[in-house]
Amino acid sequence: MSLLNCNCRSDCVAVSIIFSVLVGIVTAFLTFAGLVAVQTTFAAAAVIVAVAYLAVLLVTASIMRDSYSTECTCTALNVLLFNIIATFIVALVLLNFAFAATSIIGAIVTGLLLLFLTGTITTSACLIRCITRCNS
Repeated sequence: MSLLNCNCRSDCVAVSIIFSVLVGIVTAFLTFAGLVAVQTTFAAAAVIVAVAYLAVLLVTASIMRDSYSTECTCTALNVLLFNIIATFIVALVLLNFAFAATSIIGAIVTGLLLLFLTGTITTSACLIRCITRCNS
């Protein structure tokens, strides 16, 4: 079973997780090296994005709850909800605690924020593929 096989339903989610982890690791290294600095504005925007995603997902799920309940949809939805909540929590941590520009903990938290934010966006694309039945 290949991760890039279009006939397997959870492949899109697996690829999105791998891509998000890579983005998070690169961001953590760049932050630790002092090449990337996450501003308070970015963390606040991440909170807003997480809340907006959750609101849109709530409306979408309530409208389509009986129409699209496949394994693909449930897998993508579970990962998406986890990413949204994790984005919200990590962004709040960045907003409430001051980290030095090149601290290891600050780099890890910044990497986690980008990991979960990237995961939210890429898993949303997987959910759209599942809803439109492009995975089958």
